[in-house]
Amino acid sequence: MTSSGNQGSIEFKRLEQDELDHLLRAHAAFLEGGSGGLRAQLAFHDLSNLDLNDRNLRDIDFSGTKLRQATLKGAQLISANLFAADLSVASLDGADLTRADLRGACFRGAVLTDAAMTEADLREGVLAKYDAQRDLEVVTFGATPAELTTVLAARADLSGAKLSNAFVVQADFTDAILKGARLNRADLRNTVLTGADMSGADLSDSNLSGANMQGAMLSGATWSNAVLDGADLRGAAIDPEALETAYFRSAKMPQPLEGLERTLSEVVSEHATWVESSGGGGRQAVLSDVNLSGQDLRGANLAAAKLDRCILLECNFAGADLTMSDLSLSDARGSNFNQANLRGASLQRGIFNGADFSGALLSPLPIHGATDQLWPANLEQAKFVDAKLGGAQLSGANLTGTDLTGADLTGADLSGANVAGTKFQGAGVEGANFEGVDLSQAARPD
Repeated sequence: MTSSGNQGSIEFKRLEQDELDHLLRAHAAFLEGGSGGLRAQLAFHDLSNLDLNDRNLRDIDFSGTKLRQATLKGAQLISANLFAADLSVASLDGADLTRADLRGACFRGAVLTDAAMTEADLREGVLAKYDAQRDLEVVTFGATPAELTTVLAARADLSGAKLSNAFVVQADFTDAILKGARLNRADLRNTVLTGADMSGADLSDSNLSGANMQGAMLSGATWSNAVLDGADLRGAAIDPEALETAYFRSAKMPQPLEGLERTLSEVVSEHATWVESSGGGGRQAVLSDVNLSGQDLRGANLAAAKLDRCILLECNFAGADLTMSDLSLSDARGSNFNQANLRGASLQRGIFNGADFSGALLSPLPIHGATDQLWPANLEQAKFVDAKLGGAQLSGANLTGTDLTGADLTGADLSGANVAGTKFQGAGVEGANFEGVDLSQAARPD
């Protein structure tokens, strides 16, 4: 085996668009078992800036290939070999990279919005190729980590993906799914993980300095030796036993209730006066970034209260007035919102798994002014896994990307709701009203 030591010694075969189209038509026929089919062998080719949108590229060999600034929107790359491929600034919106071999691949500046990368392998890789004598020639010395620096991967699904040692600095994984992902020893400095589902992820020995993890789902995550200097974990769902470790001391965390200058009862009382006087007296309840777990706020008047990025585990809001309140990015797992008034409220990216919203009002709030309008409740990208929503009023609500997996929606009113990307898998919908709802926009079952 000979060694060249750097990638500059590789001779890449440049293809033009018509040549690539011809090979991909033969590849599609190969996948379909048709006549004239031939599996495309495109290792060490230069396909930079070419159009591969919506192509069936399943099982294709792109190892070591240059795909810089190529467009692969909606492309089917299931089980494809992209070992050490260069996808810098490539467009992969909605591409399916399920189980793809992405070891050592470079995605610097690429767009992976809504991409499916379940069980993809993004670990280190050593790039090698056969020379003219069929001897294996090492192209780079040492293992090269997969690079996802500055990628845009909002809502991408990386469940079970292998990202050990990956370089993921300043990437945007807003609302991404990283369930069970292996991120051990990954460099995630300054990465945006707002609202991401990272339940069961392995974050041991990772560097999360400066990362934004507000409202992230981190239940069951492994934190051993993780670096969290300056990481923002306000509103994130973290196991209580994990919080007892020293790893979170340098992170931005919700403040304890005891840190408030007033008691909670005083805050609630003054807020009620503020609401009843239309702001003429009292003080608005601004409880952002506070841990209110276990508090009993039954029947409280918290209309237009600020409860964003809070920890609200097993709180009791039964019958409370939360009209136009802000509960975005909060962790309210297991809380009781039975019969609560949440008209026009924002629950965006909140975590309400197992919570009780039976009979709750989440319908639009009429706003009277120069022009009358309806202000809908915003549940965009919120998580309601196994929540109780029987008889809830959700007419006209924004349910874009909302996770209602296993939720009880018996008799609920969802008429006119926006369900683009909404997950209804396993939900009970007997007697629910879906009048005027375009269910074709809802997320498809796996």
